[in-house]
Amino acid sequence: MQINGDTVILGDGVNFIEADYEKTPCEIKEAADFAKGCPEAIELLVKGIINGDENGNLRLFAPITRAEVVAMIARAEGWSVDSDARNVFSDTENHWSKAYVSKAVGRGIISGYGDSMFMPDAYLRIDEAWLIIFRLFGASEEFINENSPGIEGMRIVNNHLFHAKILPTGSVGSVQNAVKDYVVRMLYNYMHTDATMEDLYAKNDVLVEQSLD
Repeated sequence: MQINGDTVILGDGVNFIEADYEKTPCEIKEAADFAKGCPEAIELLVKGIINGDENGNLRLFAPITRAEVVAMIARAEGWSVDSDARNVFSDTENHWSKAYVSKAVGRGIISGYGDSMFMPDAYLRIDEAWLIIFRLFGASEEFINENSPGIEGMRIVNNHLFHAKILPTGSVGSVQNAVKDYVVRMLYNYMHTDATMEDLYAKNDVLVEQSLD
């Protein structure tokens, strides 16, 4: 990704995206085929929610780390992060995501593992991505533990998000690693939905009643 004045250029060669920041909303001047197929990524890129790697590549179909996801969520939600934030985990003290992790944990959006570890560079699993979005809707840890415990609970969480049209299309396994494209689409859908936590459970209650008839 290159910045040229008020223009951001993603990629190189024939396939690139050029967007003019002076236009509101940003005007996409040219787009590669992959970008046309993922307008969600374009919007999040223009809004500064996602960015490219050191080589200017978005790497949409590569696994995404827990730290990357936390940073994306913080930017999407407009959280102010303090570079001097209190460190919460032993393995984030010198990590670039420390402030984002501290904010996300404080908001109850994500948690760590045992022994005070967050594992910021570990890949995020699909089921972890579901729970992050579920919590963004306002579900507390107590609420999740009470209503959606275990494997069956993850199916319920998946059901809620699917019928709220938050989940991307396609079939994925809950314990496989999430790729960046999947998380981008989920976050985009969350940002554009009018659904509330009450709506998610109301939709699922109807489905349960129908299945019992």
